[in-house]
Formats: sequence, C-alpha cells, structure tokens
Amino acid sequence: MLVSGFLKTRLQRALLVSVALIGALAAALLTLVAYVQLACQVPPSQVVQTPPRERAGSADYHRSEESTYLTFPEWYMVYSADEYAAFLRNNPSSQFPYFKAVGQFWHSYSCVYHFTKDRYQFNSENHTVLSVIGTSFIIENGVKGLYEQSVGYLTELFTFGHRVEEEVYAQAVAAEYGTFLHTIPWYEFPFGEKLRGLWTQTPWWGKSPVRKWERKLALSAEYGGKGLYAALIKRATRSTFAPAELEIYATIDSRSTPLLAQEPRLRVVQRTDTATTIVSPRYEAFTQIMLPLLRQGLQFQDIAGNDEILVTVLALADWHYTGADAATIFALPILTNEQQRVALQARVAALHQIIPALEQAGVTIEHLYDY
Repeated sequence: MLVSGFLKTRLQRALLVSVALIGALAAALLTLVAYVQLACQVPPSQVVQTPPRERAGSADYHRSEESTYLTFPEWYMVYSADEYAAFLRNNPSSQFPYFKAVGQFWHSYSCVYHFTKDRYQFNSENHTVLSVIGTSFIIENGVKGLYEQSVGYLTELFTFGHRVEEEVYAQAVAAEYGTFLHTIPWYEFPFGEKLRGLWTQTPWWGKSPVRKWERKLALSAEYGGKGLYAALIKRATRSTFAPAELEIYATIDSRSTPLLAQEPRLRVVQRTDTATTIVSPRYEAFTQIMLPLLRQGLQFQDIAGNDEILVTVLALADWHYTGADAATIFALPILTNEQQRVALQARVAALHQIIPALEQAGVTIEHLYDY
C-alpha cells in the first residue's frame, strides 16, 4: 500500500508538471502569435501591383512575390550571426544583446506579416519555416543570454581583461559561421568538427584557468547541442520540403543586354527585340551579381514575374528615405553600433535608378531579396 501510494503521488506530480509545461508552452505560443499580430504597424503598399507574368517555355519562371518580404526574418538571423561575430572581436560574450536580437527577429516577422497578409495568399511554407526557426532563435539566444549574463559574466571577472584561447577560438568559429550562413543552410555547418577543434586546438592549461575551463565546457555544450539539433532539422527538412531552387529567371530591357557580357554567371534563355530573359544564381550571389550591373543602368522588366522587391540598406540612425519608386516598410536599429537597417519596398523596373540614388545618399545596399 505504501509503494502504491508513493507511485500514485509521483504520478500525480508528474501529471501536474506536464500540464504546467503544456500550459506554459501554449501561453508562449499565444504570446508569439499576439506579438506577430500586434507588434508592428506598416504603411500601405506604395508600389503599384500588377498581375504576375508567365514566360513561354518556362513553367518555373514565376516565384511568389510575397516571399521577397517573408524571407527577411530568416536573413535577419544571418545578420545577427555576423553582428555577434564582429562584437566578439572586441567585447566579452556576456555583453551581447541576446534578448534584443530575439525581439528584432519577431518584430521584423510582425512587420512583413502585416505588410503581406492582405495583399497575397497565405504562404504556408514561408510561415512554417519562420515559426520553426523563430522558436529555435528564441531558445538559442534565450539560453545563451541567461547563461552568459550570469555564469559567463562571473567567470569573465577572473580574466582581468585577458582573453583566453577558447574565446579567440569561439570568435573565429562565430565569424566562420556567419559567413557560412550567407550561402549554405545553418544545419550544414560542421559543428562536430568545431567541437573537436575546441579540444585539440586550444591548450588544456594557461592563464585564467577558471574562465578557460568554463569556456571549454560551455562551448562544448553549445557546439554539441547545435550539432545534434542540426542533424534532426536536416532530416526533417529533407523529408518535408523540396530542395531549394538555386536559380531564378528575370527579364531585362533589350537595351541592357550588352551588360550581360560582364557576368559569366548569367545565362540568356530568350531574346526578342524589346526584352531578354536571363537566368541568375539566387540568394547572396544574386545581390553580388546585380548591384554592379544596376549601377551601370541594367533595367529589369520583372524578376521572376514580379514587379516589386524588398531591398535592405544600412544607414545612419537618423536617415530617412525620400526618393521615388520605393517606400520604407520598417527600420531596425543595429544593436551594436549607431546604424539602422531599413527595409524598402522597391519597384523592380526602377532598380537601376533606385540603387545609384541610394548609394549617392551615402547608404550601403545590403541585400536584394530574390523571392
């Protein structure tokens, strides 16, 4: 009877804990939904929207226009990784604004959600991806922020301003990871290799041993945990989503065709008296290829059948866009310097005018979001 009563009590406690955890999870999810719904109010579209166009002979020519906006939060995670790596060059890890980074991710998601919700059909694939990676971003930065600003901060006090080898190693890994994310999904990063390097490329003893061993253990948990999670996400992604398309179609004015000779990564697939249809690499390469050509006057008629595109720029905190053919959707302060990231809705056919005008205004073009 005593054993039975003991088991019954344990089961009741386990049930209560489970209910509490489920309730907390549900409350957290409802909070996120409410935040996305309410956190950001964006201006109405100021670019005239026209029906998408389909090109003969290219069934996969068109890409969903809303994706140019809905991919921004995913890219924000890339920018945050870059910002973290740059911050670690001259600052201790405990001072990075982990929680503000989480807030900016969800604020940007709220902004693009509001901007697209009444203009396009609901894109389940984009929103599913953002929900998954957004939750992961909360967990990663939340756990890291709590740890670094408590245990990590305390062990920093034992260094007296000296950086241990593990901190130098962690900064190099963070920089490599940020660069990696610009072209390859995060779950392909070799976390296991970096975990082995932590133990084989840094000495086991040296100055500030308290901080040294705390970093070894904390970074081991980080690289090991990310490696295991990456393996799960890679398997789930491959079983759920089709492989990403690595090329994108666009149509340019025929008078811009001679500029294509400067860029061997572009292919011409169709040419008429008034237009030339091309194929370009996507993602980071798209921005790298197109910016020099746009500066020289390359004029798009459309990109993947779309008439507008999201462009982000880096500018001083007091800068405001006042030009034509584009409009500000939202702006986010850079958390570790005096700049801001400004998201612009731009008219595709005017990019050859918008890009030079922005650069003449002293801002840096960060990215063209290719759907």
